[in-house]
Amino acid sequence: MVVLPLATLLALQLKFLAYQAEGITWAQRVAVFLDVGFLVVLWPAILHRSDDWKTWWRETLAAYLPKKRAWLAMIVLVASVVLILFAATPDLFAVGFILGAMVPLLLIVLVGGFSDERLRRAIFLLVVLLGLLAVLWALMWGSESSLPSIQPVIPVALFLAALPLTFFWHPTAPRGSLALLSASILAPLLTLGLMVDGEFWETVTAKLQKPLLNWQMLDRQDTNKHRGTLAQQFENDRCASIGQTVLSCVVLDEQRRLDLNEQALFVKPPNPELLAALRAGKGLENIDKLGRIFLAHRSLRRTQMRSTLLVGADLRGAQLQGASLLGAQLQGASLLGTQLQSASLSQAQLQGADLRMAQLQGADLRSSGLYRNGGPALSDLLDIRGTVVEPLSHDKFSAIQVMLESIPFSNKQDSLRRLKLTIQPGAAVPTFDSCIADRESQPKCQQVYDVNNLDQRREVKKRLHEVLAALACEDAYTAQGILGQIPSSYSNDNDSTRQGLATVLLARMKASEPCPGLAGLSAEYKAELERLAKKEEAKRQQAAKAASAGQR
Repeated sequence: MVVLPLATLLALQLKFLAYQAEGITWAQRVAVFLDVGFLVVLWPAILHRSDDWKTWWRETLAAYLPKKRAWLAMIVLVASVVLILFAATPDLFAVGFILGAMVPLLLIVLVGGFSDERLRRAIFLLVVLLGLLAVLWALMWGSESSLPSIQPVIPVALFLAALPLTFFWHPTAPRGSLALLSASILAPLLTLGLMVDGEFWETVTAKLQKPLLNWQMLDRQDTNKHRGTLAQQFENDRCASIGQTVLSCVVLDEQRRLDLNEQALFVKPPNPELLAALRAGKGLENIDKLGRIFLAHRSLRRTQMRSTLLVGADLRGAQLQGASLLGAQLQGASLLGTQLQSASLSQAQLQGADLRMAQLQGADLRSSGLYRNGGPALSDLLDIRGTVVEPLSHDKFSAIQVMLESIPFSNKQDSLRRLKLTIQPGAAVPTFDSCIADRESQPKCQQVYDVNNLDQRREVKKRLHEVLAALACEDAYTAQGILGQIPSSYSNDNDSTRQGLATVLLARMKASEPCPGLAGLSAEYKAELERLAKKEEAKRQQAAKAASAGQR
């Protein structure tokens, strides 16, 4: 009754961190605060045999804090949780765990003696906390060979769950006090500690710790010794310089990413049969079970949406810089003013999608389908090789029309009007600012770079890589999205305009000129960038040797 509702609210908040919606996160925090407030006000009266709220609290405090000096242990407990959740350096983060492990011993000393049963519980919890501390210490400071293969979020969560038990696991305390007091201390702090990337609260938390950023508990001059640890990852990611806590930047890094590959994004998820019909573009039944998704003005930078079903989606003004929309179905979608710089839209179906005022600098539109899209605001350095401009077939139009007509949403008539135009022949071919094109490219460009002309191809790649490097410097999310578009050593995409980009990005990251986006990449992404750059250098050397051998 006490723990489950709060655990559900906190789990939902953790799940929604990846959606980068600060307003929703604060609404969830308010829900947690209200839940805790109602528990503190109502639950003691419900539990007490005489419905006496004051007597229940008096008995509870007498059981847990029989002497005034025992309050010191309570202060240490709260300080431990605060440091774990809000520490802006690995050293302060480690101090939080050390203080938490000290709580059982400190409580025994300050209270002046426990009953046999409570002493056994305290010793058991002390062993648990010390074991978790050893695992976390190895994750933070251990050598690369001694690192346990475990996600750091697991021992951190277990440690936080065990901490209040050291104080409130009392054999003679009033009924329900363990759950209520544990929830009252942990829940408000936890909901504040789960932060959306870049939110104001996270920036304030980091700034308050600015005088302590240079304090180090351990000497870390030997960086090779601590390679792969949380402390080294925190340093590599430059989390302190971009104003992020250890919990947010390192421990919850995976939980703050959004992966929507091959998903069907509707308000109501379709059943498998309907989903298969949607992907096939055939006639649909029971379409009223769907609802068009509303993602206008949302932050979705570097989101993975490969082969995602976004028919008729509202993405007006959304931030999709560096996002991967490879093969996405966006027929009839509203992309008015959408930020699509450096986005991958290769093989995407964009017939009837509204691209007016969209920003498409450096976007990859290879083999995509366009028709009656409106003029984007900025469309420089697009890759339109294989891009076709042709109307929708009548079968596909009928399927999408039935779907949209059965869904209640604003601007429905505008979407249907745009879609009706997609089956009418004779539409003007879209004109972009500058493009790299081939013989199969159907859109027009004011400045065309011929893919078969080696000099022009080099020129457009040089310009494009400069633009992409500048975009990557804006923020880490865009940088990660751009990095994900670089062909790997296992890819057969040797024609990509992103070939050679890793070398440019690595040089930009190591340059003296500030580049926050690349500097804020996680250690995992930085290592991947260096690996790709080495592969590109090896390929260049191999090509040079082949050319030299050919001249002989």
